[in-house]
Amino acid sequence: MHEFDADRVAEAADAALVAYPHKAAAGAVRELRSRGLKVVDLSADFRLARDAYEHWYQPHEAPELLGEAVYGLPEINEHRDQIRGAGLVAGPGCNSTAALLGLWPLREHLRDAIVEPGLAYPLWGADHYFRTADVPRVLARLIAFLVERQCFVV
Repeated sequence: MHEFDADRVAEAADAALVAYPHKAAAGAVRELRSRGLKVVDLSADFRLARDAYEHWYQPHEAPELLGEAVYGLPEINEHRDQIRGAGLVAGPGCNSTAALLGLWPLREHLRDAIVEPGLAYPLWGADHYFRTADVPRVLARLIAFLVERQCFVV
């Protein structure tokens, strides 16, 4: 194990996968991006809007990079072109990935289901919303919506 050295990484690679914990990745990502590397970050540091990130974590350490970050789940076709050309990809969290992949086939039916502020979060992937969400209520509403519109989840 070596201590992080952005110059050393830049000499050896064109891209980097940053797997630091939330709140610790932004500085490393900034250093790697300033050296021209493409970066995939697996923390929450670039997947949330600044206000949401600062609400849940701390002041953002690299807010200047938020505008270039692309939320990337390559299994979803609509994300692939954005990911392909991005210099910084924010990998979705585990809860977000599970929710997105599970609900993606139903997206056309679900567009009208999201009528209450906050319901979109547990349905569409802000994984830290689960800290306060009433998940059973959300799932019950989702099931009722799908049954009412004769969409069947198998």
